[in-house]
Amino acid sequence: MIDQQWLDVNGAEIVLDAPLTELADRAARLDQLGDALAALAPVMRPLVVEVQLCWRELETGLPAYVPSPGRRRFAVAGAVPRVAVRPFWSDPPPIETVEAIDRDLIASCLTGASPPGPDLQEDWLEVSSTAMAVRAFAPFDAIKVNLLEAPVPPYEPSWFAGPISNAGEGYEYVAPAQLTLRSEGHVALKLAVHWSRWLHQMTPEREAVLAGLSRLVDKGWTEETEALVQ
Repeated sequence: MIDQQWLDVNGAEIVLDAPLTELADRAARLDQLGDALAALAPVMRPLVVEVQLCWRELETGLPAYVPSPGRRRFAVAGAVPRVAVRPFWSDPPPIETVEAIDRDLIASCLTGASPPGPDLQEDWLEVSSTAMAVRAFAPFDAIKVNLLEAPVPPYEPSWFAGPISNAGEGYEYVAPAQLTLRSEGHVALKLAVHWSRWLHQMTPEREAVLAGLSRLVDKGWTEETEALVQ
């Protein structure tokens, strides 16, 4: 059985804001990142992410305008070359293979490097997925998405992934969804869903996405969109 879907190039977008943390409480911001990844894990899993680090001003809690302490790029073992790797950055760092993309991975990026000035703390600024796996709740043999040249085979049983390298001109950049977690004055989640079954249609997959985000709302996250109450 092949499922027929459409591709929303811009993506149906959901934005959630996490509760404020103490300015120096890096562990709390890492916990919020971990909560966000765990909430979506039953239905969405990042396969490749780009991580931007920063120096955070302890007086304001905001990223400092000084050179970044670094950038990292990670891929789950076995994901490449099964998904296309299209970095957002120019001159990206090499891909590091890991077993899982989670809180502990991002925490391991914070190495305790010496800050370039007083009252600065090494912290994470942004974690953004460039490839994603999404779970289907029906036994599909493949998914045919309009604008993509060929049906997408399963990444593993019940899971499908992208972007795919043979998607068609320009569309190899479009994953099923893109997750961005950014920590400036507070942690914010932005989820752009591109494959219709996971947000546009009344499906178990859509309900699973919204249920995961609702678990974050139960933890005090607030929504900037109306997607959770549609």
